[in-house]
Amino acid sequence: MKPSSIRKRKRLRKQKIASILRNVPETLAVDLLTLTVCSSYVASLANNLRIRRYLAKYHFQELNEIDRLLAQIKRIYCAREPQERKYSRFRIYSERE
Repeated sequence: MKPSSIRKRKRLRKQKIASILRNVPETLAVDLLTLTVCSSYVASLANNLRIRRYLAKYHFQELNEIDRLLAQIKRIYCAREPQERKYSRFRIYSERE
């Protein structure tokens, strides 16, 4: 490869990184914390047997949607390294059976 081509690639890469960093929302940490707290609360409600029975009886579609969202959040959460999730209390009801 020509040196000018390499310099051009490096410049483009730096521009792309700068563009990505400019587009990161300023409230990302707050949003992540809010999502974590809310999803943990919803998971605790979904793990409550009485609440789960009521939702299954009267709001079955909503319960399925809640389970789907919690599973998706768990998949993202569990992608972190094992030592980070070592003390996690985030569970989905079906795992306790």
